Amino acid sequence: IAVLFGPISTIAFASGQTGFLAAALLTAGLRLSRSNPVLSGIALGLLSYKPQLGLLVPVGLVAVGAWRAIGATVVTITCLGAAATWRFGWQVWTAWLAIMPHYDAFFVALHQTLPIQPTVLANLRLLGCPYMVAEAVQGAVALVVAVLVWRVHKRGSDRIAQAALIVGTFLATPHAFVYDMPVLIAALCLVVQDWIEAGTDFTVAELAILILATGFPAYMMVARPMIPISSVSLILLFTMIVRRAGRAARRIPAPAEAVCALA
Repeated sequence: IAVLFGPISTIAFASGQTGFLAAALLTAGLRLSRSNPVLSGIALGLLSYKPQLGLLVPVGLVAVGAWRAIGATVVTITCLGAAATWRFGWQVWTAWLAIMPHYDAFFVALHQTLPIQPTVLANLRLLGCPYMVAEAVQGAVALVVAVLVWRVHKRGSDRIAQAALIVGTFLATPHAFVYDMPVLIAALCLVVQDWIEAGTDFTVAELAILILATGFPAYMMVARPMIPISSVSLILLFTMIVRRAGRAARRIPAPAEAVCALA
């Protein structure tokens, strides 16, 4: 009930956008990367209709060595491209390349949508930063997030690692809107499930971060604030998840320690 009628879901229902589809494809692709890599690759390949939401997927898959899932993703994207070329002709690609600069200019000039874009780039522009400066900071943040997602996934593709990738996506990508965020619900569910199965309690600060992460999209849509509430909320949530992953890794004994303990 909380998922269906939460702020993010309500926004996605009201806008009629494809946030639920993208959430299903990204979550399924990550969750199935080990158990069913072919289906995982198909789901992630279909997500290429919104490539900005798959920005960190290669980082996570390569880090855990999910090569079959990567191969299935590449094959799926290739098949989609071939189908588009067969249906519309090769001119569709030259037309696409030709229109991209115009779309970029249109998007940059679209200031009225900045309050509903949960990206570092949009938040910095809300604060009055020049576009080039905001782009540079966005690139630096994306690099830091990618490194942290890599490190978390090197410990294994578990729930907390997948949650880090999902949340990190909205910090790394320069192009997203609030209606793209149903996948954030999946990340919150993964975090809560990981905490429950580990038998640990949330601290007051962690509960506050979870509440903020659940509610800030509604505030963005209603108040359209000229402050970086989305980036602050996502940074706090991402930091909490990465710290959780680090604590979990420290609790796992190294192979040699495990052998000594058994002996």
